[in-house]
Amino acid sequence: MSEAALYSLNEAAELTGLSVDALRQRIKRRKIHAVRGNDGLVRVRLDEADTEALRTGRPPSRPPSQLAEQSSPIIALQDHITTLREQLIAANTRTNEMLADLRAERRASSERSAADAEERRRLGARITELEAEVIAMRAKVARTLWARLRDRLRPR
Repeated sequence: MSEAALYSLNEAAELTGLSVDALRQRIKRRKIHAVRGNDGLVRVRLDEADTEALRTGRPPSRPPSQLAEQSSPIIALQDHITTLREQLIAANTRTNEMLADLRAERRASSERSAADAEERRRLGARITELEAEVIAMRAKVARTLWARLRDRLRPR
């Protein structure tokens, strides 16, 4: 592996294809190690792997030395993030199950509604038939009663 070299921000920008502002942001986020020279200019320490990673947009294969040893608050926060992710996955799973149940209930309700509508239509037709029968029977009874009344009132 080659030795890391110091580059000014302009040189590093030309070498990696990133803008000077992008390099400053990475320095600020401690993704790139930077030093201030005696002349007051900021220089970045890059080796071939770093420049290649910056060119392709991948993070460097080795972590910066400041992040190599993680403090207990960072570890606790990472554990908390893991717990929150697990809770989110569980909540998403429950939500998806509830949505599936709701869709099944809605489908069953729709089928029941269609069956109820068919039953109402069938019963409505039957009511119409029965009403026609009642009217016919009333007419028959009325004719029969008039016929009897006529027979009684007719002189013999």
